Amino acid sequence: MKTKVERKTAYAAAGSIENSLMAQGSVTPVGNCGAQTGMLRQDASETKPLGGINIVQSEELRQKLMVALSNGVSVDYMELYQAGLKLVYIDDNRKISKSHVKNLKESFKRVHTMFDDISVLQAIDLLEDGIALHDRDGNKLTLQTEGIEYCYAIIDGQHRNEALELYYSDASTKAVPVKAGVKQIAIPEGTDVRSVLAERNLIVKRWTCNDTKRFVESMSDGDDTVISRVNKCVAEDGMSTRGAWKIYKLTDGYKKAKLEKAVLEGSLTDELRGTQAEIERGDKIRRAIQVGCRHEPKMKHNSAIIDMMISAYNSVVDESKASTMHLLLLFITSIPEVKMKAAMDEDTVDKKTECLKKEWMLFLQAVETDGKEQDFTGLAQKASDEYDAMVAAEVATSSRTRKTRKKSKAAVE
Repeated sequence: MKTKVERKTAYAAAGSIENSLMAQGSVTPVGNCGAQTGMLRQDASETKPLGGINIVQSEELRQKLMVALSNGVSVDYMELYQAGLKLVYIDDNRKISKSHVKNLKESFKRVHTMFDDISVLQAIDLLEDGIALHDRDGNKLTLQTEGIEYCYAIIDGQHRNEALELYYSDASTKAVPVKAGVKQIAIPEGTDVRSVLAERNLIVKRWTCNDTKRFVESMSDGDDTVISRVNKCVAEDGMSTRGAWKIYKLTDGYKKAKLEKAVLEGSLTDELRGTQAEIERGDKIRRAIQVGCRHEPKMKHNSAIIDMMISAYNSVVDESKASTMHLLLLFITSIPEVKMKAAMDEDTVDKKTECLKKEWMLFLQAVETDGKEQDFTGLAQKASDEYDAMVAAEVATSSRTRKTRKKSKAAVE
């Protein structure tokens, strides 16, 4: 078996010859190997499909791609597999996330493009350096493994490779090729491959759901939208996105996919934009919850209150919904501190919701049977004034704290 230096020298020589032949028009460049179908049939043999891709074991095509890889040229993923070259895995790499692979496959279905090349090194080089490798089936690879000279170890892109394998194994997608590349990277002499692997994994950061939400909100162009209001609830009141969505939509229909669709389409859907009526109603509900939870702020962090409101709202006929919403807002705003604390002390959201439902029934009886709506209106106004005073005091305290810090900093300087 050739040494690492001998392999590099051979590839460099082969690359020089190929470049000369290409200039004369005798050889088709990498990326257009499919045009040589007639020539390939002279020295090729069909083998079993790998990931839905038919492998054409052509030594000429293999050598051409290996030369290109050794020269740092990106080669087509499908051509690489068609030539019988194989991507393998490093034992010490991070575990593969099935959900991430699934997300990548869905992306391939949408755009038919893999935006970043899979970065590889020759498997033989890594094995010689004592780095353990395995194939997709988990089989350990050694320098004696048959065909090891045609294997390339993935340094960056194992999830992309798994997603491509999944894509080409799916009968519903494999007929539409994905534009994807594989590139051999250069490692500085004396650098441990494990260090490179760790470095790449440390600097990769996937876009989080919050990143997606911020991007979608930027599509509002300053307009009032349901999604901007939802994000405000999350940021200022500590609500969950799902709970905040319920406040403005009065339904449990939030899904991350709604945001991803907007990102991919480049515009807000009507559902995310919402209507002015939804925004105005949601603002009133949010205000009622803020006031009602003024002494139990953590109660805003779960969806018990809005779940109770949705249940009561949906239980009446359309003609009664407006009056029911009016009473619900009055109920939440005027609810006594001790009653809200009792709900908060329950250990599950469902139990908190049931506790509030019981109080709601007592409230309805007092209003409809005993005629005490005016009394509750007075309590609600008093609670609102108290909440506003609490907010004003908090703002004043925060302002004084900032001024004190500035003075202290100036004194130190």
